[in-house]
This record gives sequence, C-alpha cells and structure tokens, in this order.
Amino acid sequence: ARKAAAGWLAKFARADGSIDEGPDRITFPLYTAALAVKLLSRPEFAEHRAARDAWLNYLFARQLTEVNGWEHADKQYGGWGY
Repeated sequence: ARKAAAGWLAKFARADGSIDEGPDRITFPLYTAALAVKLLSRPEFAEHRAARDAWLNYLFARQLTEVNGWEHADKQYGGWGY
C-alpha cells in the first residue's frame, strides 16, 4: 500500500519542481503535503526524492511568513494554518 501511495503522490510532482494540484485542487494541501513528505522520505522510496522535494517546497510555500502576508511580530508567524 505504501509503494502504491508513494507512486501516486510522486505523480503530482512536475518536472519544474512544482506540484500539479489538478482540476479539483487539493482539499487539505497542508496535511497532504506534510504526509507526502513523510512517506516519500522513507529510504525505500529514494527514487521519489525529486517528488519529495517538490512536496516540501509546496509545504513551505504555505508557511505563515512575509511571502504570505505575515509579519515577524505576528503571533502565528512561522507556523501553518489549516
């Protein structure tokens, strides 16, 4: 099951290192990305490292930082929302 899931998640990664959310978008992008990174980081899925890195970038793009309108003084700064 893990192997099938890893292959499925890896298919979301584009050659440019971004994630293709598809026409329906990802319902829970933060949770999906975090768990994708966790699974694709397992040693047996070394062939999916580029996909893992794409998911990691996708995750970091959602972090509550200046890029997303947050300021260092904000209590939530550096965290993640839902």
